[in-house]
Formats: sequence, structure tokens, C-alpha cells
Amino acid sequence: EDDPQAGGPLRAAYGHDALTWFDSGMRDVTLCTDHIRRPAWRIHLTSGCPHKCFYCGLGGIITVMMNVEEYIPHLHELAMANPWEKTFLFEDDSEALVLEPQYGAVPALAEFFATTDDRYLLIHSKSANVDFFEDVSQAGRERTIIVWSLTGRTQSEQLEALSATMEQRLEAAAKCHEMGITTRFKYKPIVPVVGWRSEERRVGKE
Repeated sequence: EDDPQAGGPLRAAYGHDALTWFDSGMRDVTLCTDHIRRPAWRIHLTSGCPHKCFYCGLGGIITVMMNVEEYIPHLHELAMANPWEKTFLFEDDSEALVLEPQYGAVPALAEFFATTDDRYLLIHSKSANVDFFEDVSQAGRERTIIVWSLTGRTQSEQLEALSATMEQRLEAAAKCHEMGITTRFKYKPIVPVVGWRSEERRVGKE
């Protein structure tokens, strides 16, 4: 039974928060057919991130739910109970791509969403680790959306030093686009280092 008093890494290690409701501060929201992303259910199978960006507190201990296949049936039940939700975000407490292909969670989730009529796996990333998608079915790739954070050169190289550089993220996105994966970008987070505006304007132009 879920113990609301349990918390932190121990709670995550027991899988209590694998499928969690994120209300985005809208606690009085009423579900309706035009809701697409927020509020939404999210998938959390890992916690902690090896990128250790200077502004983020998710570095350090990483917990990983190894029994991914046992969560898939519960995800199916959750999707069927919430037909209004079309995209399911996998990991905002970690970096979803960095443990692949050894972990196998992203391929398993992509293949699951390929079996649905109109649901998609959504990943936010600063990683360039995408070659493993070559072993994911075309249907699985087409049900995957990856959103890369684009940051200026100084930020990506010095403040996010263990993640992919801005250029590497763009190269990874191009690979994924060629493989049939929907690729998107966001400018987030913006750290106002000296010259950040001009660096952001040059993203993708050099």
C-alpha cells in the first residue's frame, strides 16, 4: 500500500512514483477533451542525472527501476483510463536517453506506444545518445517525440559540461529526424552569461 509518509530515494526505489500526476499548479483543473499536456500523467522509472548541470539538484545518487516490463501493463491501464492524454513525458527527474541502450526503458516504452492508436512517448533531453534508436522499430520511432534544450555554447560547454554540447544536440536531432522521430526544440533554461543573446542567435547557424 502506498505510504504518503514515505519519501525521497526510498519511495522511488519501491516504485511508488513510477506513474505520477503532475498538476502544474492547477489543482482545481477539470479534465476535458481539449487537454493535451498539462496537467498530465508522467512516467518516472529513474531518479537522478549524471549530467550534473550546475543549476540542477538531480545529480548524485541515481535510482533505476529495472523491471520496466512490469510497469507497461499499468501504463496501458492508465492510458485507457485517460483517453484525453495523448503524450506521456518520460523522466523529468532524470535524463531519459543517457542510460540507453543498456537500460532498455526508452525502446520498451516506444514499442508500447506503437501499439496504441494515438499516444506518444515524449522525452526532454540534453543528450546526444540516440544511436540506439536504430534498433527500435519504425512504428516505435514514429510514436516518439524528443525535445532538446538548446543553450548557447558557453552554457552547454561550461555550465552543462557533462551533457552534450549544443552542436552535438543538433547533430543528434538531425539523426533522429532522419530515423522518423519527431524532433522539437526549446530554449530552456536560459542562464544569462555574458553574450548569451548572441550565442543563442547563432544556434544552428554555424
